[in-house]
Amino acid sequence: SLWVGDHLLLAADQQARYPYNDTGDYVVPADRNFLDAFTTLAWVAGQTRSIRFGVSVCIAPYRHPAQVAKVLGTLEFLAPGRMVLGVGTGWMRDEFDSLAVPYESRNADTVRLVRFLREAGRAEGPVTIENAGCPNTGRITSRSTNTPNTAIAAIAHSTASQNGKPSI
Repeated sequence: SLWVGDHLLLAADQQARYPYNDTGDYVVPADRNFLDAFTTLAWVAGQTRSIRFGVSVCIAPYRHPAQVAKVLGTLEFLAPGRMVLGVGTGWMRDEFDSLAVPYESRNADTVRLVRFLREAGRAEGPVTIENAGCPNTGRITSRSTNTPNTAIAAIAHSTASQNGKPSI
């Protein structure tokens, strides 16, 4: 399998400590290319026939649930059963602040996204963004004609959540 990471921005002067190593430095320096995860996976899907691929952790609060469902539906259509999605709450407050995304609501945003994706994956009829807790309705049309096979794993990083895990 092939995995890619997900960050929309890398802080030139990162204040947040990376929680998964001793130095606290993120593994990709801010001056390096960091390709968009989903665009990269679409390219991989077109270049391969059987390899499974995934986003190690899609930072849920950065994206609207309908956008993620549309991207996953497209990847599922192009490469049925090959996509795996890791979903996380995010840890780099600098990135949240730069994107004007509320850091404090990241657990709730992650839960909303995962619930919506799971519901969309099981739905037999139209899926609306209203199901994601959004006030407007609109159909998501890039869905596989088969039952979506995308595996979803939710991961939380927070001292505020129960045992570090959102309730999904």
